[in-house]
Amino acid sequence: MPDYPSWRNRPGSFTTQKSVKHKRRHILRIVKQLNIYLPLRRPVVVLTSRQLSKKDGDCCVIGRKFQIRVSKELPVSQAIDVLLHEWAHALSWDACEGKVVNSRRISDYEFDRLAHGPKWGIVYSRVYQCFAFEIWPCLQVEDFNAAILARMGRQR
Repeated sequence: MPDYPSWRNRPGSFTTQKSVKHKRRHILRIVKQLNIYLPLRRPVVVLTSRQLSKKDGDCCVIGRKFQIRVSKELPVSQAIDVLLHEWAHALSWDACEGKVVNSRRISDYEFDRLAHGPKWGIVYSRVYQCFAFEIWPCLQVEDFNAAILARMGRQR
């Protein structure tokens, strides 16, 4: 098993304006890779928003696009987890949508149960494995190469 969980072990939360921009850039790099490895059937818009009424993130369809929102207040490791969770919802949307549409009135509990059912669980596993074994190592190599190039530029 690779030593990929280093992204989970970063202490603290991003609070400065510079680090908020860094976090957003980092999230967008992951979205770009997710679009390559696990493309969605519809275009996707990923937003970082203020606190989302007791939620860390959500996924919905607006027009012909998926909209994924991730709370700005989250530390980067948790924001990545929320992004992966919501990406799995978008991938499994068609499997869950029919059940919800066919139910006339459902409670929040029933909606949550349908939205996090077995099909979603399989998709979430696929998303997480793709991130852990394909996307995260690729991003680490990019960061390493950028650091080397920056250092070489400083030495000249």
